[in-house]
Amino acid sequence: MTRVAIVGAGYGGYVLAPAFRRCRDVEIAGLCAPSAARRDKVAAAFGIKDVAPSLEALLARTHVDAVAIAVPPDQQATVAQFALERRLPVFAEKPLATSVAEAERLTSLAAQAGVPAVVDFIFPELAAWRVAKALLEQGAIGPLRHVVVTWLFESYDHARNTGSWKTVSGRGGGVLQYFGSHTLHYLEWFCGTIEALSGQLSLAPGQSGGDTLAGLQMRFAGGATGAVVLCDVAFNGGGHHLKFLGDEGTLTLANSTANPVKFTLQVQRRGESSPSTPSVPADLPALQPGEDPRIAPAARIAERFVAAIQAGSEARPSFADALRVQRLMEPLLLARRSAS
Repeated sequence: MTRVAIVGAGYGGYVLAPAFRRCRDVEIAGLCAPSAARRDKVAAAFGIKDVAPSLEALLARTHVDAVAIAVPPDQQATVAQFALERRLPVFAEKPLATSVAEAERLTSLAAQAGVPAVVDFIFPELAAWRVAKALLEQGAIGPLRHVVVTWLFESYDHARNTGSWKTVSGRGGGVLQYFGSHTLHYLEWFCGTIEALSGQLSLAPGQSGGDTLAGLQMRFAGGATGAVVLCDVAFNGGGHHLKFLGDEGTLTLANSTANPVKFTLQVQRRGESSPSTPSVPADLPALQPGEDPRIAPAARIAERFVAAIQAGSEARPSFADALRVQRLMEPLLLARRSAS
C-alpha cells in the first residue's frame, strides 16, 4: 500500500484527493493546508484520518511514501524541496516554479533523490488527444505544415475578481504561465521540439497583475510552424481549439464547452466533401455527479506515478518536462516585465 500525503485543500481537495482515491493500493495518509476549516472539510469528505497545517508537521508524526502538491507555484518549490530532500516521490502542479532557476533546482533534487517526480499536465491523457496524435503520426493529413491554437475564454478568477495568484505573474499566474504552460507542453508532445519561439504578452485595459493575452509564434524541429493565441478575459470567447494543417488535410480538436477536457476530434482530407469523426475510446473512468472533470486525466498520471514508485522506475510528465516548459516561457516573461 502506497501512502500519499496531499498538500493543499483547493485543487488538492476537488481533484487530487479523488484522483488518488481511484488508484489501486493507495491510501491518502494525510492532508496539509493552513486553513483548518478547509482541510477538515476535505478530510471528512474523503475519510482522511490525519490533517496538519504543513507537510513538516504531518511528517513529524505520520509515515508517508509520496507527496502530491497543489499549492501556488511560488510556494510549491519549498514544499517539493522539503519532500525531495527526504527522498519522497513528488506529484506537482504546473507551472513547476516561478523561474527557470527554481525549476532547475527541483529537477536536480529529484534526480539526486532517485525518486519519481511528475507534473500534472493533463491534456495528453485525453482519449481524443491520443487518437489525434496517432493519426498525425500515421500521416492522416500528410506532412504537417502549421498548427494553430486558440484558447479564448473568461477564467473563473477574472470573472469573479477573486484576486487569486492565478492572475499574478510573479506568483506563477497570468495566462502564459497558468494556461500556456499546458500549451507549450502539449505542442511539443504533438509536434516535437520547439526550435524557435517568439511572442508578446499583454494586459487588458483596467486589469492589474499578470498577462491576460499571449500571442506566440514558433518553429518546430521538423520544419512546421505554429501560432498560438491565449486569452483568459474573453467572455464567450469560443473555447479551446487546435488545428493541425497538413499537405493533405486538416485535423481539429475542439472544445467550446465549459468542461475543460471535453474535446471533439475531426479530420478532413483533401477531396472529401465533409470532415470525418474518428472513433475515440471511452478510456477514462466515468465521473460521479458533481465531480470535477479533471479528476479522470489526473488519475491516469497518478496511476503511473504510483506504479513508478512501486517499481522503482521513472514516470512522465516529469520535472524535466516541466523544466523544458519553464525555459520556453521565461524569455517571454522577462521581456514583458522589462517592458512594463
